[in-house]
Amino acid sequence: MTDTKNAVAEQTRLTYLRKRRRQVRFYYTLLFAAALCIAGAVGVLFYKNTQINNRYAVLVGTTDSTPYQERVDRFKEAIRLCPQRPAAYIRLLEAYESEGNFDLAQSAEFTALYNGAKNLGQEKGSGELTYLAGRMYFVLYTENGEAAGMSTRVTKAASYFQACTQNPPDDQNKAMLASCYHLICRYYKDFIFSSAETKELTQADIQEILQAADNVLNSLSGATDHDKLMFAAALCNFIFDQRQQLAKAAPDKSQSILSILDRAYELAESTNVSRPDSVYVKTQTLENKEKYRAAIVFALGGEE
Repeated sequence: MTDTKNAVAEQTRLTYLRKRRRQVRFYYTLLFAAALCIAGAVGVLFYKNTQINNRYAVLVGTTDSTPYQERVDRFKEAIRLCPQRPAAYIRLLEAYESEGNFDLAQSAEFTALYNGAKNLGQEKGSGELTYLAGRMYFVLYTENGEAAGMSTRVTKAASYFQACTQNPPDDQNKAMLASCYHLICRYYKDFIFSSAETKELTQADIQEILQAADNVLNSLSGATDHDKLMFAAALCNFIFDQRQQLAKAAPDKSQSILSILDRAYELAESTNVSRPDSVYVKTQTLENKEKYRAAIVFALGGEE
């Protein structure tokens, strides 16, 4: 009887062990299959990302000799592939800029793409992007075939230069330029645009802008001629546009204002540019020099 019980017990034990081994093999098979699926998915994702990265690099690397509309289409495709990467937005703006202006349709196209991206401002290169967008609105923006009014350009540029204060361009020259552009935009917002928050302009406010402009003019040796030209044009236009306000708020700053103006014109003249957009801005700036300067001198009291 004892032998029979032992035999039954041994048989039960062996049956249990066989069952457990089958279960373990089954679980291992499941784990192996899951690992294969994960590895396959990672491989597919890696391959897809590699394909996207390669395509993105090709699109962003489109040369300036490519026809304008083809460049625009390729940069827009790159943005749709990788909407969080600033490089394609920068290339798109550069394509617009190469045409010599930045019009309402181009602005709408760019804004729709830019606003559709999430967390773009946190990516490397976003400072360069917001600087370029702000500068284009400030200097080149047009509506209905004509240069937009200063208030319109400043309103559109302001948010981009504000973004630069939070995430400045890596290039120190562009960061310094963005800071001065932002100061001018803030001037319009605080003292010119009609609102309940409009402040009274003081001599100290004028001095702050003049000091910032002076610092930039003294420190632009490493900037590109294109950036120098655009800033010089913006500064001349600002002084001309606000000549009455500047004269009224800071009557004893006439010589400082004229000194900044003349240095801005000298900077514009010194630039060596060949791109159509640069040539256009330089031509317009220097053609208006005598008229603008005479109007500014008159507003400041008629004395050199």
